Order: sequence, then C-alpha cells, then structure tokens
Amino acid sequence: MNPMACLSANHSTAAARPNESAPALGGAVRTSQRRIRELDALRGIAALIVVIHHVFVIFHAEVRATITGLAFDILNVVQAQNKAAVLTFFVLSGYAIGIATRGREPVTGVAIADYASRRARRILPLYWFSLAWTAALGLAYGAGEPSFSWQTLLGNAAFLQTSAVAKGNWFDPYGLNGPYWSLSYEAFFYAMLPTVLLLVRRGPLAAHPKTALIAIGCAATFAGFAGINLVPTPFAQFLCPWVVWIVGYVAVDLPRGWRSLALVAAPLLLIGGAVQAMAVAGLSSDTLGSVLTGTAIAFVFAAIALYHDWTAFAPVRALRRLLIALFGRIGDGSYALYLLHYPLLLALHAWLDAPFGAMAWWLAGAGLVVFTILVCPWLETTATRLARPRPPSAKPGPA
Repeated sequence: MNPMACLSANHSTAAARPNESAPALGGAVRTSQRRIRELDALRGIAALIVVIHHVFVIFHAEVRATITGLAFDILNVVQAQNKAAVLTFFVLSGYAIGIATRGREPVTGVAIADYASRRARRILPLYWFSLAWTAALGLAYGAGEPSFSWQTLLGNAAFLQTSAVAKGNWFDPYGLNGPYWSLSYEAFFYAMLPTVLLLVRRGPLAAHPKTALIAIGCAATFAGFAGINLVPTPFAQFLCPWVVWIVGYVAVDLPRGWRSLALVAAPLLLIGGAVQAMAVAGLSSDTLGSVLTGTAIAFVFAAIALYHDWTAFAPVRALRRLLIALFGRIGDGSYALYLLHYPLLLALHAWLDAPFGAMAWWLAGAGLVVFTILVCPWLETTATRLARPRPPSAKPGPA
C-alpha cells in the first residue's frame, strides 16, 4: 500500500502549508503582501476535516458513545474526506508557489538561493518546534515506541519519512506523528521545481513551458509508480503525486480558453485511462487511484481559477464571506495545526484513559477548539515573523 492510500488509516494527514502572497483566483496579481482569504478558508476547511478524521480515529469509541444520529452521520461523512483534504493541500501549495515565484522563477543561482531561503524560513522553524513538541508529548504515550529513536529523528530531519506501510519505507514519521509523511512529499516538490524548470527551458518545449510541466508531471507519476513496484524507495513515492502539485502551479496566469482547460484536464484523462485499463485487466492501484482523485481536484481548482467571473454574483460573494468568516482563522494556523495536532490528540487520549469523568472530556474538547482557533494561528504568525530576514540597519553617513 502506498502512503496516499494510508489517508484512510491512522497515518492520514493534512499537508497544510504556509501561505504566500497571491492574487485572487484568476485575477490580477496583488502588489501588497495581504493574504488571499479565500485560500485561507480552503486551508481551514481541509485542516478541520483532517482534525475531525483523527479525532474519529483516536477517540472512535468515545465519539460513537457521545454523538449519535444524524450528527454522527454528518461528521462521519466529513471525516471520510480526509484523502481529498490532503490532495487539496497539494494543489493549493502548488498554486501558492506559482504565485510566489511569478516573475522570479528559480532558474538562476541567485534566484534558486532566494527560493530555497524563503522555503526554509517558512517551513523549518515550526517544523523544528513540532519535533520538540512531539518528543515532549511522547512522554505521555510513546514509552518504548521505536519511532522516537534518534535514527528516525534524523530521517525526519532530512524529510525522508513516509507512512509506515508504504513500499520502500526508510523512516517512519517521528514519534507516531503520522502527518509528518506528507511534509516530506512537499519538501520533495519544492526541491524538484528548480531542476524541472531548468530542463523545460533547455528542452524542445521551451516555448510552451506549462505544457512541458504537465507532461513531466504525468511522466513522473508513471515513473514513480514503476519505481514503487520495481525498486521501492521514498523517492518513487514522492514522484507519484507531483503532477497534482504541478497542476496547481501551472494554474497561475493560464490564458482563458479551451486549450488551457484541455491542458489541466490532460493528467486527469491520462491517469483515469490508466486506472480504467487496469480495471479491465482485473488490476487495481491505490497509488494511481489517489493520484486520479488529486488530478480531479486540481482540474476543478484550475477551472475555477480560469473562469472566476461567476464569483462576482451576490450569492457567491456572500458564500465566500461566510466561508472566510468560519474557516479563515483556522486557515491562518493550518500549517501549525497540521504539525502539532496529532501528538496532542494521542497525549489527550493517554491522559484521559484515567477515570476523570465527563467534565474532563468537555474541557479537553474546549481546549482543542482554543488550540485550533487561537494557539495555532498565533504560533504560525510568530514563527513567520521571527524567521523573516531583518533589513540591515542604516549606517550613518558622513557629516
């Protein structure tokens, strides 16, 4: 089984990502550094789906005993969308990087260094904090657990972790923090971009870079699939869903028209054809099935980015405002929430195994809400501010 398939198991996650300044979908690029609140709302929705899923996984008996009837059925349907939530994060991440590198693609030494520095400043401070957080909370639930070893810690520091059940697994997520697996995918996507852009510039499709990127993305999926089955390694796993990320990247500044729609639909059709052909032959693949779902999500997202005029209608504007009001704050802290929530849930489960009574459960639930809405956005904002390079101090000139 591949890690994409593990999204329905205990190791599912949301790869919530730090935001970048970006334009409204399909609109002109903003020159300010304001966040796009619609994207934050989407991140918030996806992050909440994954947290609900993990609550169901870790506290299944307690949830089943506490929530019944229609409310349980609705929440059960919501938490089952965790796979789609992770794939949505991949698409949003590619789109955000496409905006962040617009006009400054990492294809020169200086641009690549700047790109790498920006990615490191956004990703690493909270990641390092989360490793310490996981180690500390692991004292409550991780006694004797091998994933707390220093070898696993080093593997996670190098972003080589995959799901424990993935083919070619080298390192499990550190400290049972299952969501870590998707962060290694994202790190690979980031690292792969400059090399691919350089290949495109020097290749036969240099005049059509977006077409070349989609073609390379599709080839990467099939190369990764072959690698998983022939010579399993984490890198083969990382290759498979890269096309989902690259469709989000390509969606930036696509010209409106059927050619653009056909371009972003190509991975969906190609991978869908492969899945159908395998089904006719009596075969199946969790890997390709998950990538197919991701390309469908990416196509819908890109189509909305292309044909955004309908969002000007009053009912749609009202819906956007409502979604931003409900989920934008969660989106502000989605990366921190992604990194930190799973070990917290495991620790709460270990602590609340003792007979503390119903009040303890209500207090834990209230604490989780505060953690999601207040603590995680504050942590993410603080980490971003501290990691931001300070401008050099002005030196007094000659009198």
